[in-house]
Amino acid sequence: MRWLAPVGLLLIAALAWLLIRGEGRDPGASGAAAAATGAALEAGPSASTELRASSAADGRVGMAPAGEARAFGTEMQPGASAALAAEQGQRFHGQVLAAEDDRPLADVEVACPNQPSVRSDAEGRFSLGLAGPKAEIASLRHPDRELSRFRVDASALDPALPLRLRLRRTAILAGRIAGLEAQAPARVVVTFAGYQLTSGGQTLFDLDTIEREAAVAPDGTFELAPLPSEVPLAIQVLSGGRALVSFAEEFVLAGGERRQVAWSLTQRAQVRVHATDPSGAPAGQLPLELFSGSDSTWGTLTSPEWDAVQERSTDLAGMAVFDQVRPGRWLVAPKPPGPGDVSPAPEQELACRAVAFEVPPGASEVDVQLETQPGLWICGRVLTGLREPVHHAPVNALSRSEDGLLFAVTDPQGNFSLGPVPPGRYQISMTVAFKPGWCAPEPVEVEAGAPELELILLPSASIQVRLIDGQTGDPVAGEVRLQRLDSQGYQSMSGGHKSLSFPSIQPGRYHLIGVSSGGLVGCLRDVELVSGATPASFDIPVNPGGEVRVRYEGPQEHASICVMHAGVHFARDGLRSGTSDVFPVPLGDVTVRFERRPDGLRDAPPLAHEATALVVAGTTAEIDHVVPADG
Repeated sequence: MRWLAPVGLLLIAALAWLLIRGEGRDPGASGAAAAATGAALEAGPSASTELRASSAADGRVGMAPAGEARAFGTEMQPGASAALAAEQGQRFHGQVLAAEDDRPLADVEVACPNQPSVRSDAEGRFSLGLAGPKAEIASLRHPDRELSRFRVDASALDPALPLRLRLRRTAILAGRIAGLEAQAPARVVVTFAGYQLTSGGQTLFDLDTIEREAAVAPDGTFELAPLPSEVPLAIQVLSGGRALVSFAEEFVLAGGERRQVAWSLTQRAQVRVHATDPSGAPAGQLPLELFSGSDSTWGTLTSPEWDAVQERSTDLAGMAVFDQVRPGRWLVAPKPPGPGDVSPAPEQELACRAVAFEVPPGASEVDVQLETQPGLWICGRVLTGLREPVHHAPVNALSRSEDGLLFAVTDPQGNFSLGPVPPGRYQISMTVAFKPGWCAPEPVEVEAGAPELELILLPSASIQVRLIDGQTGDPVAGEVRLQRLDSQGYQSMSGGHKSLSFPSIQPGRYHLIGVSSGGLVGCLRDVELVSGATPASFDIPVNPGGEVRVRYEGPQEHASICVMHAGVHFARDGLRSGTSDVFPVPLGDVTVRFERRPDGLRDAPPLAHEATALVVAGTTAEIDHVVPADG
């Protein structure tokens, strides 16, 4: 169980469950990706909020069966379309653009196996011959840009609709470290989430975490380059196999930036934690844990999965002392019971709520007040409408007063337990049913500690959807998104030229949104989906559109965004402060809604801002939301 900071989509919890199970990675893809040494198409964290489908032998795309986790994405099958393309000498067309302003990049080396390398022209365009029905992994190289990889297949055969490949500028981190022991060689290590490898603008697989390092000179200086821009970087200073410093705050470098830092290993503080029990009396003999402040993105309640930097227990006066704490952001919390721990009586359980604090540079002492709360549980069962237990079903609890999402998975009898949590009301929901023919029920609100509840799955609707070119009627590859009209429900799948299957959908009214790999967009509005064994079939005509680049910069670390056109949500995502992303959209007025949570005000409504831009064919509109530091 963990608390996850809300991002507007509960689907991420289901994906997190798949990752926790440790299944579903494509060994071949991972191997190819690892050889890229940090290859990227577009900089971005590997975590995805979209539920994607895997392709079967017949090209049909659908969800993984119950209890099975798969690598999401599609693998092109030997077939008529690709073979015919090769026979006719058809070619794959791409265009390389600068990520910061969509300026064409000339003289970028494009290397594809079994073919001579080519270079992009003055307009950033290049062309590669299709060697056969099997897709190839090609790479882009430019001296001032991040090494990139992409997939060459039959998705960009039209020169007028090339695959757009955006390359970010690299960055440099340099500086001096004071307080190092002269006899102990040190190095600076930077790790960041793997980049996404794409085809036709759609994610195929993610690389593992990438690590880069640089030796520290005897005088304490170092330089680490090239580094990715607009990507959270976790930084450590290591010596002799141990971490001298693990920075709580992640670094985000701008493209082309040279960040100069000065760090001191001699600055340390003593942190004194004063803990009280729910009655306000000193909480003696209370085990506490100290965490890096970067864990705050996971919420305010801790779990056994968190890695503590230090552990201490309070004395009879309720005080615990953590020594040698470096400057930065930190969290302290009661240690939750582990699987083998003897649990106290239910009335004595404490909610393991973390308290965030900061150690200022130069501080020698910091006092922190920790007020524990009674710990309660939310328990229940997940059943089908036939009263059958559902195993491996993900269940979420969203607090009305806490910052985060609590997550659990049902056992073979369908049971789940969420907690211990503070008293209060929680919204209990399921992201995906993972049971063929059934879908998740509507969310319910309960009080923590209330009697066990039952979540009863509902008979599901199912559909098959094709994307077709609005001018020719030919099937095209791309992505289909389902936006439910009466809730925040949102599902997404991507695949090849054949139909995409959504097997377990809540009945209701939906917008069916299509985005082709070549940037064509379209929508079927207000479609009613009803439960039944036979899937309904739909064709979504897609037509040429444009793009909108969305950028956020503000005092809150993240902002949720929604890209809208004529009332339809064409995209939802989250942006880290100082970063941007590009979305294909229809022509005309496009509105982007930004939402961010006020710091320290979990009960307050989110701060919202909307901006509109006119999207013209063949252009990329710009929408920036810049918030002052005190905003």
